[in-house]
Amino acid sequence: MPVEAPTAILKAPLTTSAGKDASLTASAGDFDTFLTLLTAQLRNQDPLSPMEGTEFVAQLATFSSVEQLIGVNTGVDDLNLTVSGTAINSLSQWIGQNVSVTDGSFRATGEPVRFVAPPTIAGESVEAEITTPDGKVIGTLAVFPDENGLATWDGRNAEGNLVEPRDLKLTLKVTSATGTTEVPGEVLTDVLAIRGTPGGVVVDLSDGRAVAPETIGRVQTKPGVDNE
Repeated sequence: MPVEAPTAILKAPLTTSAGKDASLTASAGDFDTFLTLLTAQLRNQDPLSPMEGTEFVAQLATFSSVEQLIGVNTGVDDLNLTVSGTAINSLSQWIGQNVSVTDGSFRATGEPVRFVAPPTIAGESVEAEITTPDGKVIGTLAVFPDENGLATWDGRNAEGNLVEPRDLKLTLKVTSATGTTEVPGEVLTDVLAIRGTPGGVVVDLSDGRAVAPETIGRVQTKPGVDNE
C-alpha cells in the first residue's frame, strides 16, 4: 500500500546545547573550587606535620578521573541524541498511519475498536476475546471481515455496557476440525507523533498510549485513504 505523507512530528531532544554548556561551565567551576580548596589546605596545614606530596598527587588524580567521567557522559549524551534523532526521522512516515502492537494490547476509549480479521479457509471460524491484562474476560464476538479485511468490536462488555477507558488485550481464536489456535489480535490505532524521551524513542498513539517502536507489528495506510 502507498504510504501516507507525514503531517506532523514531535521531537523532544534528550539534551540541549544550553544544557551541555551549563555542564561544561559547572565542570570549570568545580575545578576552580578544587584549586581554591587545595590552596587553603596548603596554607592551613600544620607546618610541623605537612602533608606528603603523594597525598596531593592522589587528590589531583582523583579529580582528573572525575573530569574524564564527565567528558565520557557528555559524549554518551551526544551519541544518544544523534541515534534518537536518526530514529525519529526514519519513523516519521508512520505518522497518520494505522499501527498495531504485537501482543494484542490496546486501550479502550469508549469508541469502536478495529482489528485485522485473519484469513480463514472453509470450515474455520474466528472468535475475538477481549480481556484485561490479568486475563479477566470482558467480552467475545464472532469475527467477520469487512471489505478491508477488518472487524470491529463495539467497545461494549458482555452486558452491553460501554467499557470504561482502560488497557485491554484482544486475542483471536481460530477454530478448525483439528482444534483451536490462539494468536494476539492486531488492534489498529493511529500514530499521532514520534518523539524522543530520556528512555528512548516512543510512538504516541491516538488511544493515549506511548509505546516503543519495537512493539509495533503492523503499519498500514488507513482504509479509505489513497495516496498519490
